[in-house]
Amino acid sequence: MNRRSQIIAVGALLLAGSACLAVESKSKKKPPRRPPNPSLQPVKDVPGLPRVLLIGDSISMGYTIPTRKLLEGKANLHRIPRNGGPTIQALQYLPQTLAKDKWDVIHFNWGLHDLKRMPGGKHQVPLDEYAKNLEKLVKMLEASGAKLIWASTTPVPAGKLSPPRGNDDVIAYNAAAKKIMDAHGIPIDDLYAFALPRLERIQRPVNVHFTDEGSAALAKPVAESILKALGKSAATRPQSKVSAATDYLKVVRAYADAMLDRGRDSYGTTHSPLFASTMDRPSLTLPTGDRLKQLQGIERGDWGIRSHDRMLTGANPMHDQNLYQVLYGLTKVTGQDRYAAEADKTLKWFFEHCQSPTTGLLAWGEHIGWDFNTEKIIDKPAGTTHEFFRPWVLWQRCWTLAPEACRRFAMGLWQHQIGDPKTGNFSRHARYDTHGPGTKSEYPRHGGFYIATWAHAYKHTQDPTFAKAIETLLTYFDTRRSPKTDAIPAESNERSKGEMMWTNSNLSLAVDLWDGAAMAPPDLAKKMRQSASRTDKVFLKLPHDLAPDGKGFVKIASTHSLDIRKWGERGAYTRQWATGYGDATDAALANLCMLRYRQTKLDGYKKLVLGAATRYLTSEPEIDFPVYPGTLGDVIELMLAAHEISGESRFLDRADHFADRAIQMFLGDGAPVPKASTKHDHYEAITRGDTLMMALLELWTVRNKPDLTLALEYPER
Repeated sequence: MNRRSQIIAVGALLLAGSACLAVESKSKKKPPRRPPNPSLQPVKDVPGLPRVLLIGDSISMGYTIPTRKLLEGKANLHRIPRNGGPTIQALQYLPQTLAKDKWDVIHFNWGLHDLKRMPGGKHQVPLDEYAKNLEKLVKMLEASGAKLIWASTTPVPAGKLSPPRGNDDVIAYNAAAKKIMDAHGIPIDDLYAFALPRLERIQRPVNVHFTDEGSAALAKPVAESILKALGKSAATRPQSKVSAATDYLKVVRAYADAMLDRGRDSYGTTHSPLFASTMDRPSLTLPTGDRLKQLQGIERGDWGIRSHDRMLTGANPMHDQNLYQVLYGLTKVTGQDRYAAEADKTLKWFFEHCQSPTTGLLAWGEHIGWDFNTEKIIDKPAGTTHEFFRPWVLWQRCWTLAPEACRRFAMGLWQHQIGDPKTGNFSRHARYDTHGPGTKSEYPRHGGFYIATWAHAYKHTQDPTFAKAIETLLTYFDTRRSPKTDAIPAESNERSKGEMMWTNSNLSLAVDLWDGAAMAPPDLAKKMRQSASRTDKVFLKLPHDLAPDGKGFVKIASTHSLDIRKWGERGAYTRQWATGYGDATDAALANLCMLRYRQTKLDGYKKLVLGAATRYLTSEPEIDFPVYPGTLGDVIELMLAAHEISGESRFLDRADHFADRAIQMFLGDGAPVPKASTKHDHYEAITRGDTLMMALLELWTVRNKPDLTLALEYPER
């Protein structure tokens, strides 16, 4: 074979081999991929319509498209671009999902994948873990600002399923979810109840999935629940801020009107204008008989309130101080004089009728109340112990209403509260009805409350006794400062031995010194401001940690090193949603920083306020333990403060979010006064429902009358 013939032969062989390979390759070609599920495909928004997000597993994938058809022209319906899977996966993908877009309504479910049985018989996500995961997911969803709807998990049919699932588990997991949704005030689209009587007609045999007709049937309650939610929010979306703000005023007026008309002393032999500190809702009557015993039986461990601090049978104006501020604010907002007139009448009566003839001290504060039935102080443990509960920010008004009673109280505070008038050492506790001051419990915040009282007394009387009282306490606190750090110790009591500083107590004293200086003699005023400025340097040196995942404000520190300290069960840092006696939240301390920022304009306080406020942009109340209405009020106040400083609308929008949440949590049953807590349905002033109402009034004013100055003062310190 010549050379040419060889080449031709080899070429033929190669061509034949290629043909064979092509045939073999064609025979082994992979089958075409299944087309992507159309429910997972992205859709374009119709401009002007609200945006709705579906989250769920393959059951929700089945009803996505029929639901979208039902909502056509009414809402833009999207869904997550995947099977929602179990909660353990959702914790990973949900933050990124929510960060991408804004939603008006989110309709969500997890469950079928959590309760399925794995090899070995265990659930993929055990029930207790499912509940914990779901709680975390709900908080993430709430932080989005969307209206939320929970869809219950649909029934599992009888028979051998793969993977194994049981309907008893569906019932248990749905019950756990319902408990969480009820606590958060989230409506439930009960698809389980809808599907159960129709199961044979709409569900595939021995299969958790539904027929096309079944998915279309499920779409109807889904669409209805979404439209119901949109009817409350997005249907009026362009006006949502205004309508929400108008609602806040309506809520506040309903509260004020109810307290004025039905929440006063109509008991015993003397019917005074005082407001009841504790009432049943919605009857607005003092608890009596078995109901009184039931409320008396609430333990501190149940909700963080000490039993001897409660006023169950009468009044305590220091507990509802912000109610008076609300009444004065409503007169400014509405032009109706009756609100301020009723506040004046009540305070005047209290100062002139509830003052000890022996000491001049008043029946108010941490432990004392005025009993409506006996017409004297409430008979209870610690019932004669005089101690400030908050600063009294209404001195200017009270001096106008009852000047002699105010003078007697200020003098009584000097003569019967200060245990050692030579040095200034005192106890925060004194006797209401007899001389009985103590020492070594000289909390700086209480000293500030006394200094503020004496500053007003000096302003109105020019009596040098009050200037002397101020200077005595000022000198005492300054001599108590640590030579190493300049910090003022919490007390000289043996339990702490001057080794511990409570940061909020020091800062509260600084606020009162600064305000009081405007009413003091010039030389004394200079010393007061200098002392306050020394405290600024200490407070701003502390390692506060207000990063998004930070620890909070430093609450307790070593007096001599400023190192972080713990005391008993109390942590060294504030928490965002702390509840109970001795606890402090980020919001409360940030609001105290805001008071000091308004006085000094120091940039350090501005940064702390904004840092704390930013943390609440993605945080929701922790409802495992009772939440007080005042706690939400503190957070709304902080959002308003951050907006005041920064001008950023996100803080004002977040204030709206917490306001709506608070109304749902504490007034959702239609009663005009707020519940004592998320787990207690009576009204009790000690949980600071008045603070919530004051915050709502301020929010309404910022939204509707931004040029109006209410002159309300935050007293939670």
